[in-house]
Amino acid sequence: MEYSLSTDHITITPHDQELLDKKLAKLEKLVHQPYTMSIRFRHDTHHRTGEVVTCLINIGQGRRVFHAERSEDSIQTALDEVIDALKSELHKAHRK
Repeated sequence: MEYSLSTDHITITPHDQELLDKKLAKLEKLVHQPYTMSIRFRHDTHHRTGEVVTCLINIGQGRRVFHAERSEDSIQTALDEVIDALKSELHKAHRK
C-alpha cells in the first residue's frame, strides 16, 4: 500500500514501520484505486506528564476524504485506534 509518512518530534523505528505496514494491509481491501493516503505521527511536547503520541491518517478516494486522528501513550496504541476508526468509517461508506 502506498502512502506518504511524516513525523514531528518522533522517530519511527523499523519495528514501528513493520507494524504500520501490517496494519495498513488490513485497510487495503476496503480502499479502491485510485487513492491517496497520508500518515502523520506527532509527539505532543506540550504535556507535562506522560508520553502523548498522535496518529493522523487521511485517505482521499475520489471526492471522498476519510480522516481519523487519535492520541495515545505510544505509536502502537495510537495506530491501532486510528485503524479501527478508519475501518468503521470505510465500512459505513461502502454500505451506502
